[in-house]
Amino acid sequence: MEYFPDMTKPRIKKVLEQDHRKNMIKLAMKWFPKEMKGELMKHLDRPGWKKSNFNFLFKRLCDEVLELDEALFAKDQAIRKKNYKQIIRKCANAANFAMMIADNIK
Repeated sequence: MEYFPDMTKPRIKKVLEQDHRKNMIKLAMKWFPKEMKGELMKHLDRPGWKKSNFNFLFKRLCDEVLELDEALFAKDQAIRKKNYKQIIRKCANAANFAMMIADNIK
């Protein structure tokens, strides 16, 4: 308490928890966009999403979420642990389709 004379213990705890959450966000925002970009770069031969309609993009987003669901909630936990890279790719693909929808609507 001597370092934070004007703060109560609950307030100190809250500040430290907020700092921890900020650091978690910073770390995720460093590596996950790289995963998203990596998945997009695999498909440079495709025409892009600017002319894609929302129905198509939303269907693809739903497809990716369903595939993520299957991978993430595999009955065998050992399989899930073994396939963690595939799960990250599925997350990146779903995020990419959400990004495409957002990019087209702006």
